[in-house]
Amino acid sequence: MTKSYQCDDNLKTRNYAVYQDNKNHANWYEIKGIDIGQGEVERAFETLKTIAEDKLSAVIYCVSCLYGKLEDIEAESIKNFASKFHGVRIVIALTQCDKEDSQTIADEIARRSGCRVIQILAKDYSSRVGTIKSFGLDELSRYVFEGR
Repeated sequence: MTKSYQCDDNLKTRNYAVYQDNKNHANWYEIKGIDIGQGEVERAFETLKTIAEDKLSAVIYCVSCLYGKLEDIEAESIKNFASKFHGVRIVIALTQCDKEDSQTIADEIARRSGCRVIQILAKDYSSRVGTIKSFGLDELSRYVFEGR
């Protein structure tokens, strides 16, 4: 999203980076990636809670369709965050959705997390049988900025 809105990289800390989106008058916070493990997930959500206390409106939690699942610690952390920050919209971006079973994966992640899941293919994907056009970023943007 920060690339599509041509955001300026303003600040980097040990745990996250901040990008200024001048077009939409918004800031994007990118929390450093989570290596699966309870300590890593907890660190990321503690960082997210700190940021959320400063007028955060939406959270995009990315899960790769290639991996295809949400770990228990992730689902619990998302539900815990949602219960503490009622005004923050949470959406799961299911990335790299170029497989036939991506809808099944999205449905299972939605059931486990209690969140809306938007399937995304950020770049066109070419294979021997053809090209799948990119999709999902517009829907994700509408959800973040308009809540729908």
